[in-house]
Amino acid sequence: MAFKLIGSVLIVLATTLIGFSYATALEKRRRSLVDFQTALTMLESEITFAASPLDVAFDRISKNIASPVGAFFSELVSKTVSQELPLQKIWTDTLDSHVKQLNLTQPDMQILLAFAAQMGKTDRENQIKNICHTLAQLKTQTELAGQVCNKNKRMYQSFGVLSGILIAILLF
Repeated sequence: MAFKLIGSVLIVLATTLIGFSYATALEKRRRSLVDFQTALTMLESEITFAASPLDVAFDRISKNIASPVGAFFSELVSKTVSQELPLQKIWTDTLDSHVKQLNLTQPDMQILLAFAAQMGKTDRENQIKNICHTLAQLKTQTELAGQVCNKNKRMYQSFGVLSGILIAILLF
């Protein structure tokens, strides 16, 4: 009897943790999108007012943005300095290596990859336009992520707890 009780408690704890991890992933996605918006706003300022090269701008961004987006820009800096690849390839590879930490969906990734396709290839004015266009798309995605998070966060948490209780009852 004691083993069943201990097993039931462990099952409830495990399913609760699973539910809370799903809810946390929703919040992390929204946070990553907000951080990317902040980073691109900083990049816009660096290009407009400081006329900084991209690697210097990325370095300043990486120091002012929290991880995982800050870590993305930090790795981007090290790769742009050490490798002789096109910036789009470096951005894509770095984004692919950070996709799990960023919790981004496919539409989020497509926006950031489309941004990278134009980055560094045009004059300053068109780069600013590209950043503004990307910021508008990220804002839309952030609003959607916030709605999904508000709608589903509590559901995932409750579902985790309740499914664990259901399994524990069925096992007794």
